[in-house]
Amino acid sequence: MREHGAQAAEELPVLVVGAGFAGVAAAFAARRAGARVRVVSAGAGASELYSGLLDGAPSPAIAEVASALGLVPYRSPRAVATREGLVRTALGRDRAVLDLEALSGRTIAVVDLARDDFDAALLAKSLEASAWARSTRTTFRPVPVAALERGAERRFPPYDFARALENPERVRELATQLSTAGVHADGFLLGPWLGIEQPVAEQLARRLARPVGETASGPGGAAGARVAVRRRERFTRLEIEHLAQRAVAVELSPLRLAREHGEALLARAVVLAIGGATGGGIVLGERGGQRAFRASLAGPFELELDGEVLDAVSSMAGLSFHRAGIGALERVGIRTDALGRAASAVFACGDARGSAPRGVLAALASGVQAGSTAARVGQ
Repeated sequence: MREHGAQAAEELPVLVVGAGFAGVAAAFAARRAGARVRVVSAGAGASELYSGLLDGAPSPAIAEVASALGLVPYRSPRAVATREGLVRTALGRDRAVLDLEALSGRTIAVVDLARDDFDAALLAKSLEASAWARSTRTTFRPVPVAALERGAERRFPPYDFARALENPERVRELATQLSTAGVHADGFLLGPWLGIEQPVAEQLARRLARPVGETASGPGGAAGARVAVRRRERFTRLEIEHLAQRAVAVELSPLRLAREHGEALLARAVVLAIGGATGGGIVLGERGGQRAFRASLAGPFELELDGEVLDAVSSMAGLSFHRAGIGALERVGIRTDALGRAASAVFACGDARGSAPRGVLAALASGVQAGSTAARVGQ
């Protein structure tokens, strides 16, 4: 029989601070390992701002969480199109983003819906002039389609237009117009508007029997909104509680998370997925009369840069950006061991972890590791 203390520890939840890619992966992994999980976050995370393209270090451990979020990782880089007319390589994509490699050497129609923010003719010309298109002999052709229901849709933000296109009747009409456009095409490329809650790209592809997809999204576009929807659905299915509040401190003895409004939450383990310096998880503040880095919430952990404990931003013994370079901002984070442990039963993952690989795939892998390890605390 287990001791009462161990049993009580198991009844406490794993608290995950942050609901970006690393936080979601940590929550999924901890729940799959049998722990109760609560996620505490305030405001949009990096997942809501991402472009629909994946970079970082691929890992088999992320397959389940990536699939749940509608992400398709690759084993090697593949070509995708940006909204600005560039062909770039990525190690994965949102399911709605068009995989150009699948259409290598063929003709891709760039669909012109007369949107003010999307010049299909210029985009097709730019994509066809890319080194990838020339080397693969892939052609891009603009195809005008009169699919706007009213003039105001020319200026709808991408998110709003993506929601408008979810109407089943509009999907059928757009498929009909594309099939009768009079231009040979092996696949269709549109702007980042192919649905938020509905898989419009997949619906069009089934109707046309050809690949259909979109370019990468801008910040705050359809790709990030889709991740937020899938995250909410998965949290509900896995019975993960999501509290929309800001955490202010991690406290030990007992382990608990203090919130800006509300009582502190007791925990068996805490996972910090708060982002790095570029995401607001690591900030500049005052310490000892000097400007210094600190985490966005207080706690029993240290910051590091390139393996060294970071005390001050600028002093004889502190960080010199002249010496370290501005790229040091991306490497500053919470000091952890190999398992992501920052303190007793406190873990860090994603960009919050010092000197860790950056990118969506790396964040997912880091989150899975932290969440799985945190779930074992107290067992």
